[in-house]
Amino acid sequence: MNASLTRIKALLIQDLYQTRHSSEVIIDVIVFPLTNVILFGYISLYLLRNSTTIPTHSLLLAAILWESLRVLQYTVTFGTLWNLWSRNLTNVMISPISVSEFFTAFTLAGVLKVSVLFLIMLVLAATLFGMPVSAPFAVNLLFYFMNLMLSGLAFGIFVTGMIFKWGTKINSLAWGLIYFFQPISGVYFPVSVLPEPLRSIAYVVPMTYVFESARSHLHSPRIDWQNLGMAFLINMLYLSIASFAFKRYYTASRMTGQFARNEG
Repeated sequence: MNASLTRIKALLIQDLYQTRHSSEVIIDVIVFPLTNVILFGYISLYLLRNSTTIPTHSLLLAAILWESLRVLQYTVTFGTLWNLWSRNLTNVMISPISVSEFFTAFTLAGVLKVSVLFLIMLVLAATLFGMPVSAPFAVNLLFYFMNLMLSGLAFGIFVTGMIFKWGTKINSLAWGLIYFFQPISGVYFPVSVLPEPLRSIAYVVPMTYVFESARSHLHSPRIDWQNLGMAFLINMLYLSIASFAFKRYYTASRMTGQFARNEG
């Protein structure tokens, strides 16, 4: 157990160095999310002049939650890509580090980054744009946060498996795949505005229930157990599918020699 924790700690230190010394990571993980929150904050202030506070604050809250999801998925996936680009992934995988330790380390790194970022975004939203942050609201935010972290982990594991199998030629999916789900997840608008075929698809995406619950919370401070419970159950399904797919892709990569060619 101590050896496992030491290996996870080593990967966390590696991620820390990559984050501190990479302008790309700093821009993607810090600058873009804060810029988006400020952008949507000012859009909210503009809308407030001709609307009520609920729609405008829901837009700002959606931006905060979406950036949290994106950064977690980004961190899990880019842990592999940075090792590929530096031709270090083979060294990592032939060491005593297991695949589960690998994902545990980068998931912890992602959660730590997102936690700090999440708090900063909330402070900006509350102080600059008047979004109310009460005690019941904080409890709800914790449930939203947990569900979105599970969603980000599922997407991260799945995309990492694809990178192992097909290499860096599909690395655009590392930051692009999740955006295919943004329109059908009802991030910035209710799912009810979608046409029926897309609405049916939306309800098999776990993030949909989180964003729908977040909007309903602005009308009522109660905890939406039904939506949050559905999000959790679908997240567990997504994690199972992602883990199964990763094992298949990882095994195929090693069997075909693609694993070694990825660093070529």
